[in-house]
Amino acid sequence: MAGKPFSSVREPSRLILAGELSGAIGLSTHDRRQPQQFNNARNVMSFVDGHVSYIPIYWNGSTKFDDMPAFHDPPSGYEYIWLGK
Repeated sequence: MAGKPFSSVREPSRLILAGELSGAIGLSTHDRRQPQQFNNARNVMSFVDGHVSYIPIYWNGSTKFDDMPAFHDPPSGYEYIWLGK
């Protein structure tokens, strides 16, 4: 999103603009089910269109740095996208 005009976004209601850092790495400070990362960790996220939602974040199970949730769009069925390509 950096450096792009909002008008260039194809899905502003799904593209995350800002949110909790815990969501970017697959954690939740609201709904702790495990001491580590877990799939569908719920976080508060804001979107390019201006709305805010408390949503589950997809985590693929990998603990590698470049596999953190914020680096990949989730599979279909999730309410958000990270990359907006």
